[in-house]
Amino acid sequence: MTAPRVVPLPAQTAKSFVGEGRIGRCTAVIMGAGGDLMRRKLMPAIYHLANQKLLSANFALVGVGRDAMDDAAFAATMRDALNVSEEIKEINEDTWKWLASRIRYAYGDLTSRTAYESIGAVLNDVEIDLPEVERNRLFYLAIPPSVFETTIEHLSASGLAPKIPDAEQRPWARVIIEKPFGRSLETARQLNCVVLEKFSEHQVYRIDHYLGKESVQNILVFRFANPIF
Repeated sequence: MTAPRVVPLPAQTAKSFVGEGRIGRCTAVIMGAGGDLMRRKLMPAIYHLANQKLLSANFALVGVGRDAMDDAAFAATMRDALNVSEEIKEINEDTWKWLASRIRYAYGDLTSRTAYESIGAVLNDVEIDLPEVERNRLFYLAIPPSVFETTIEHLSASGLAPKIPDAEQRPWARVIIEKPFGRSLETARQLNCVVLEKFSEHQVYRIDHYLGKESVQNILVFRFANPIF
């Protein structure tokens, strides 16, 4: 299964909407882009970065989902998400036009090798005119925890996100793993072993804002169940 071929990123109006030199150039690849997290949180956050001129001129966004659609259809779903977002009060049409022109889409089952071939084809098109050192990639795993390990292994085996020992080496590849990072200490350690087998520590960002949830809840119970406090 392969995605439709896309054209290179437009550059003629980029400098009007981005702050050059603020950050390095990268392609953000959102695994699980058809989910609620993408619509409610990630897309509004990316739009906000664009509107604040914090993205590089050659920034690109690649959504990866299970549903078959083309780039334009995916961009339309992201615009719909922004229209109803509680995070975005007003959409700047110039910002959206700039961002929409940089949105790409690939689809497939993340447990299948063909999905990563589809992602690779889109990335090749996005990066075709870029120097090798600027082909930085950020993979965000907005996917169910049940496929974390499989996705990590495929990203590594496909070469889309190679293990890079030196943090200063370019291009870089980063992987963000969304919550929950394991269901227990044992499963978290097991997942961490898989992650660190495939990537260096400097390549990995772990997000789990559930870790302290029970502790905070217990503090509240302790506080209000004990009159002395």
